[in-house]
Amino acid sequence: MKKNSTSRRKFIYNIGLAGLGIPLLSAYSNCNDEKSNQTKMKNRNDGKLGIALVGLGNYATNQLAPALQQTENCYLAGIVTGTPSKIPAWKERYNIPDKNIYSYEKL
Repeated sequence: MKKNSTSRRKFIYNIGLAGLGIPLLSAYSNCNDEKSNQTKMKNRNDGKLGIALVGLGNYATNQLAPALQQTENCYLAGIVTGTPSKIPAWKERYNIPDKNIYSYEKL
């Protein structure tokens, strides 16, 4: 039986070194660029963030979608469903454009 050569102390040391590199990586990415994120994530004139619901079961229908109508910073932008017969009702109720409606059958 081969003994594991990594000790707990060495493991913690290596994790610590890896953690030190994270701020360096984030400094070179544009993820922290506030203007870049706002442009990508907010595509409406009112500045709200679009949310897509995947699966239109009980939780999405009775909890998530109604809650999104009450938020100040988000809106229901799209849906993904495995039941195409649900699409017309959701499209009409939440004013979702065709380009933001996906079916598992199309994917």
